[in-house]
Amino acid sequence: MFHKLFWAAALSAAALGAQAQAATVVFSDDFDAGVGPEWVFTTNYGGTAGIDAGGILGPYINAPPGGGDLTARATRTLTLLAGDYTLDLDAWALVCQGCTISYDVLFDGVSLTRTAGTNTFQSRSFDLGALSAGTHTITLGMHTTNASSGHFLAKFDNVVLTGDNLVAGVPEPATWGLMILGFAGAGAALRRRRAALA
Repeated sequence: MFHKLFWAAALSAAALGAQAQAATVVFSDDFDAGVGPEWVFTTNYGGTAGIDAGGILGPYINAPPGGGDLTARATRTLTLLAGDYTLDLDAWALVCQGCTISYDVLFDGVSLTRTAGTNTFQSRSFDLGALSAGTHTITLGMHTTNASSGHFLAKFDNVVLTGDNLVAGVPEPATWGLMILGFAGAGAALRRRRAALA
C-alpha cells in the first residue's frame, strides 16, 4: 500500500512540475477600462502632453512650431519571479510629413525598438530572455523629431507579458511549518497503520 501512495504522490508532483513549466501570463492590459494610475507618464517637453485613452495607451505631445527631439512615455513597474519572459503588444505611430514619429518600447530602460510610424497597428513580440526576480519596468512611448504644430502620438494595445520556467522564491516560514506538519501527520498515519497490521 505504501508503494502505491509513494507512486501516486510522485506522479502528482511530476504533473504539477510540468504545469509550472507552461507559459504563464504574468501581466496583461488591453486598456479597455482606461489607463490606470500604475502607468506613470513622463515627457521631455514642457508644453501640453499626456496620455490619450479610450481602449488604448496613447502617449502624446502637442508640439509648438519648430519642435525638436521630443518624447512622451508611460512606464509601469512590475514585480516578477525569475524566469524567461516574452513581451507581446500591438503598436502604432502616426506618419508625419517633414518629421519623424516613432513608437518606443523599452524594458528596464533598454530600448527594444524605435519604429517609425506606418498609420497601422503592428503586432510585435520581444524575447526578453532570462530575468532575475525583482522589480522591472515596461515603458511604452512616442518619439518625434522636427515635430511642428500638431498632436503627435503613438498608440499601444493588448500588452501581454508571459513567463516560462518561473522560479518562485523561498517559501514563507508558515508554509514550511504546514509542510512539515503534513509530513509528520502522514508519517504518523503510516506508523499507526504498520502497527495495526503487525
